Amino acid sequence: MYDPSHLKLRIAVAQLLKTFYYEGGNSSHNYKRIYKAYGKYLGATYDTFLNYLKEGKYDLSGLKLAPHIVATTALLEPIKTACERLYARRPNALWTLPEIAAKVLAVLHKEAEEGKPVRKLRIE
Repeated sequence: MYDPSHLKLRIAVAQLLKTFYYEGGNSSHNYKRIYKAYGKYLGATYDTFLNYLKEGKYDLSGLKLAPHIVATTALLEPIKTACERLYARRPNALWTLPEIAAKVLAVLHKEAEEGKPVRKLRIE
């Protein structure tokens, strides 16, 4: 059954992905990269995903994403990097959540040491 609140949540998450992972330059390439990495899991086609990104097209007033959604969306890239490194170390091993979390923190620490900008999250 269709629920418009679920559509609004998908649109809000798509716009949040753009906020965190869009890089200046070739916009179509960036949108394609964001969609292939994360947007396809919203259950939308690429064209629909691009429509979700249009500012002002959808009325999202009164919609506030939960803090854990904002935080985990911001951490998708470090989590992906950490899991790839763990898989490279032992391809068929089972990993526990503390091991993954420790590796994510190591990735974030290394990025901070390399001078990459650290995202500050404002969770309301």
